[in-house]
Amino acid sequence: KTLVDSGVDSDKISVLPYGVDAARFPQKVNYSDCRRKLKLLFLGQMVQRKGLSYLLKAVRALHTDNIELTIVGRGRIDEHLLKEYAAFVDFKIIRGLSHEDLVKCFHDHDVMVLPSLVEGFGHVILEAMSAGLPVICTKNTAGPDLFVTGDEGIVVPIRDSEAISTCIEGLMRGKGKVEFMGRQAAFAARDFTWERHCDGVRQFYLANS
Repeated sequence: KTLVDSGVDSDKISVLPYGVDAARFPQKVNYSDCRRKLKLLFLGQMVQRKGLSYLLKAVRALHTDNIELTIVGRGRIDEHLLKEYAAFVDFKIIRGLSHEDLVKCFHDHDVMVLPSLVEGFGHVILEAMSAGLPVICTKNTAGPDLFVTGDEGIVVPIRDSEAISTCIEGLMRGKGKVEFMGRQAAFAARDFTWERHCDGVRQFYLANS
């Protein structure tokens, strides 16, 4: 869409989403009753480019103890931003995880939220989907290209904490909704293989050589 807005002919554009190795990110087995407590996961650099403040503001606005928020990341960390919300939002911070611990972290949570302002792709969305988590993300991520039926996740506008709050609240209230969406996400992710991605690249070059 950015290219089209810049004047590029849409017929010259091919979208080839990355892949995910389902064997390395297996689907979770057990789903909890999210109406009692919803475990949210943020995974990425702990900076505002990832829209972190809008997630923290959204959780704060819900005024409930039935949400657990875990923020996982490495690299740059906006300590000032985290400190600003620490007095109002109960969240846990984890810095750096091994692959094994990352998969366990996915399985221990119910929903991943990535409210990024700008993303090249946001590969963590596909990894979370493969692990069986529905994803709340912005339109500026890969979400719109990965949510095949629309039941795998929810796309929200950027900089919209109210929309994030509404999504979280809806998932908490809907009986079995998180499990249904999580299973849909895992099912959809199985189609996004690295083989499919590489084949798409080859076909693109052959068609345009």
